[in-house]
Parts: sequence; C-alpha cells; structure tokens
Amino acid sequence: MGPQISNRDELIFYLMEAAELEHLLCCSYLFAAFSLKSREDEGMSPAQLEAVGGWKRQILDIAIQEMGHLSAVSNLLTAVGGAPHFQRPNFPQQGRYYPGHLELTLAPFNPETLERFIAFERPDGHTSPSAVTSERLEARATPDSEVLPEPQSYSSVGSLYRGIEAGLKALVDQYGETNVFIGPPAVQLTMHQLPFGGFEPILDLDAALAAIAQIVEEGEGTQGDRENTHYARFLEVQKEFQRFTDSDPSFAPAHPVLPNPSTRRPSDAAGIALVHHSETVHVMDLFNASYALMIQLLARFFTRGGETEEELEELLDAAVTLMTSVLTPIAEIIVRLPATELGPIPTAGPSFEFHRAIQALPHRSSARKRFRERLAELGDFAAALERSPDRRDHLAEAARSLRELADRFE
Repeated sequence: MGPQISNRDELIFYLMEAAELEHLLCCSYLFAAFSLKSREDEGMSPAQLEAVGGWKRQILDIAIQEMGHLSAVSNLLTAVGGAPHFQRPNFPQQGRYYPGHLELTLAPFNPETLERFIAFERPDGHTSPSAVTSERLEARATPDSEVLPEPQSYSSVGSLYRGIEAGLKALVDQYGETNVFIGPPAVQLTMHQLPFGGFEPILDLDAALAAIAQIVEEGEGTQGDRENTHYARFLEVQKEFQRFTDSDPSFAPAHPVLPNPSTRRPSDAAGIALVHHSETVHVMDLFNASYALMIQLLARFFTRGGETEEELEELLDAAVTLMTSVLTPIAEIIVRLPATELGPIPTAGPSFEFHRAIQALPHRSSARKRFRERLAELGDFAAALERSPDRRDHLAEAARSLRELADRFE
C-alpha cells in the first residue's frame, strides 16, 4: 500500500522522497558493480570472469536506468510546481528517513546484497516471508493535522509510486489539470537530451501517469510481464551466481570490500565503517569531490537557469564525462586499496559521501566560474596522487579528463 496524498505539498514531499530513493538505489547498485573483480590475475577462471563481467554490465545498466528514473521524477516535480531534487542523506539508512524495511546500504556483491536488491524491486504480492513494512522513526506520535506532509510507510518502491499516482489523480479531480500542472514545460527534459534514458515533458495527467508507469514497469514490471525488469534481471544474476557457487564453493567474484566505508563520520547516518589508511582516504576524497561536482553539474543542467542550448549540452557532457572517465576509474582503484593500515583486507570502496556544500548553484555566471575552478583543483589533486604505480594509469586518466573539462569552462 502506498502513501495517502491529499494536497500539493504532500505530493511534492513524496516526489522528493522518490528522487532520494532513486538516487540512493543508483549509488547502491554502482557500489556493488564496482566491487566485482575484472582481471584474470584475481583468482577467477575464464568462464567465471566472463560471467562476472556480464553481471557487472547488468548492474551498471540498471543503475543508469535509475538515473533515468531520477530524471523523470525531476520532470514530475517541475510539472507540479516543485524543483528538481538531488539532496539525500548519507549511507547507511534504515528506518530514519524512510520505512525501516528499505535497507539502504553500500555493500559488495554477495548473496545478501543481491537479495536486498531483489527486495527493492520486488512487485507487490511477491514479498518474501521475512519482509515487513515497518513504521518510520520520523512518524508523528499525534494524529496528522492535514496541514503538513505526513511521513508514511509503504511496502515497496513501486507502492510509493502508486501512492503518487493516486495523489495526482485526486488533485486533478479536485483542482483540474491546468491548476495541477503549473510548471513551465520548456525547462523539462526530453529523451533526446539524456544519455541514460529519457522522458518527454509532462504537460498533463496522461503524461504524468505514463512517466510513473515507465518507472514502475522498468523496476518491477506489470502483472503480466516481468521480463527484462530490474527485478527479473537481479533474479537471473542470483541464479547464475548460485550455479557458479554450487560448482565451486570457493568462488569469490567480489573484492573484500568494507561495507558502508566512510572517510569521516556523517551527522545523518549511523553504522558507517571509517577508513583509516591515509593514502586510500585521499583517493576516496577525490572520488567524493568529483561525485559532488557531478551532482552540481546535473542540478544546474536540470534547473536550466538561462543557459543556451550549447551551454546545457556542455553541462550534461561534463557530468557524463565525470561519471565515465573520472568516477569509474577512481572507483576501480579504491576497491583494490586497503581500508586500514593493518593489511590489504578489507579493501575500501567508493562511499558517495554527501555534505552540505553539495547544492544547486543558482547563478549562471558564477556557477560556470566555480565549475572551472573546481575542475582545475581536482585535476591537480588527481595528478598529485599518481605516484603509486598500481594506480598511475587510472589517476592519469582522471587528471587528464578533469583538466580538459576545466578548459571547456574557460
């Protein structure tokens, strides 16, 4: 069952929650994908290596679709008078900002992680016996006054969207379509602008329901068609993993990555594992700073505050380049670096740490200057970390990409 939505503020509240969940799920999937081994010298047979490479591509593709879902939610927010939302709490989260059964954590690829991913995408009616829809810690002790949005629990991500869908229909019945969809269509994104799957601008209820239906169908599928959904794809990876484990109990496709690694203690999360190895922390800081910059570039792109079409393309291209040519190679290094000074195990992982300075930059000219300044700073920092031979090529690629991007914002 989804949340009960009775006014625009509640609708925007739950659309923002959906944006946060899509963002968190994307990071969870990326973390698991990055944790997978990818080299012949990492103790896998050719057949195992081929299978693990396929699993990694599957999970990365699902993560990219989650970014498309975040784009669709941004359009929905804009359409009903809100704004794109990229803020979120740090990992791990369970029952503090969201229903307690949604265990949002960073963990390496393993049976438990796969089962959790399947639970995220599991259709209503396919709930495992152990799954329980628990109450939220932030819920009120007194009855809802119907003036402020009320945090409510729901059984799945799909049921959250079904609550949003019902809320949209109720608001249209109450106020009429033109009074609900009040956001300017010109600032919404189209499928032609986004490299990770797009959605058409939302001008009316039919378009809004179509966007929600696409999100739900890609995640859990429809009642009669579960094929190629996130749910089905994770199930298939789980089955293949089990087959390899049955034939070789020593099969270990993932690096011994520390769950929920962090370089510092966040104020909005509990249960993190601090990384103490000083050189590893520097590389993680580079990843987190580059990730923060990517989010700011995307937020500026989604806000569309007076940029020309060429400048918008430049913002999006810079964000995508950061993902593919900076974050990915750095993550490949981090999962092989020690988390402590005591030995090579456990290794660290990309922590996707969020902090207060990650915000949409509101003014076009100062935003461009800040982007250039930050890209140049990170390029210099990456170059300074190139000293170790085992990470030189990856960091050289990241440094080169960062400096080239800085030059584009000249």
